[in-house]
Amino acid sequence: MKFLTKINRNYFIILAISLVVVSILGYIVFDYSIWQDAKESLQGKANLLTGYINKTHDTLSLEPILKIQKISKMPSQLGFKQVNMAESKDEEELYLEYSTVNQVDGDLYLITVRNPMEETEDLIIALVFFFISIIGIIFLAAYFFTKKMNKTVWSVFENNLQQIEQFNLNADKSLTLNTTHIEEFDRLNWVIQQFSQRIRQDYNNLKEFTENASHEMQTPVAIALLNLEEILQHELPEEVYKKTNSTIQALKRLSQLNQSLILLSKIENNQFKNTSKINFNELIQKKNEELLPLLSARNLKLLLRTVEEFYMDMNPELAEILINNLFSNAIKHNVKNGFIEIHITQNSMTFCNSGEGNALNPKTIFERFSKGNSDSFGLGLAIVKKICEMYYMEIRYEKNDYHCFVIEKTNKS
Repeated sequence: MKFLTKINRNYFIILAISLVVVSILGYIVFDYSIWQDAKESLQGKANLLTGYINKTHDTLSLEPILKIQKISKMPSQLGFKQVNMAESKDEEELYLEYSTVNQVDGDLYLITVRNPMEETEDLIIALVFFFISIIGIIFLAAYFFTKKMNKTVWSVFENNLQQIEQFNLNADKSLTLNTTHIEEFDRLNWVIQQFSQRIRQDYNNLKEFTENASHEMQTPVAIALLNLEEILQHELPEEVYKKTNSTIQALKRLSQLNQSLILLSKIENNQFKNTSKINFNELIQKKNEELLPLLSARNLKLLLRTVEEFYMDMNPELAEILINNLFSNAIKHNVKNGFIEIHITQNSMTFCNSGEGNALNPKTIFERFSKGNSDSFGLGLAIVKKICEMYYMEIRYEKNDYHCFVIEKTNKS
């Protein structure tokens, strides 16, 4: 949830709670005030009627508003009460009634005055509604004004956030953030810029060290291989020959390992930038022809099922490495007289091969140095995984009757 969305949601929650509370309190206050005014008005009328009785000693009846009558004994209940009086056969109206007794020359007079309250209740509701409407309009006006102001204030922050999201260590452009004129945001921008500069410096130092170390390692390894191969041209005792040959194989493996790690580093550093539209159907067919002698030597059958053509915009060198590693994995981990089956559609490529019956761990198979036998470095599928991630493709391992690796395009590819 976005920050502004959360603020707006909380604002509306506060608004709703405030309106409910104000509605209840407003109704109570208005109701109390109007009923108190009605009571004071009735008491004033009763006082006037008391003066009338003292002068005239007469009774009076103006139903249902007032009534003066002689009584023989003191009533049990005097004061205020609410009564419903019939205005017609089907309609009753609420009245506030006030009754009091006045004694003149030994006679008791019961004074009863009433005030209609139906219109008063309507007035209360109207006042409360008006009051709530005013508050609601003020709240909504404040909300839209604040929302517009927040968009202006946060627009710079959103722009800076986009720049941070698009920041690339491989790009020559440094991270430059706009000034927000808000102290906290400007402090955050300064910290992020300083942090990005340190990261870029550390990244470039590490990149340079890796490239130099890998390059410098290749030279002594190549010299050692040449010298050892030259030594093998001479007559050597059998034990010395075996040790020398074993050393040569170990150095070759070290050279291959170094090259694979360099390749992984280059992929992670996004150093393969040139792209073109690759037809993987043609690339796979080409690799099949190149690997035909190796397939024949292992007595492996290749079955190519082409439903549609699979195209991707990617670096040609990485595309070739991707197919090479998939073929290499299918051949290396196959069995004698086995087969390789490749199924191609518009959105997916599936490489299946026969092999040992045990299933591999799909969570670790694409990790570095995760290998199925001692002759493998466990980097081939890790490189395949990195290439797929670079071009927004998904690769997964499936085990049914055969070992299968499925590559699918995603929505971003």
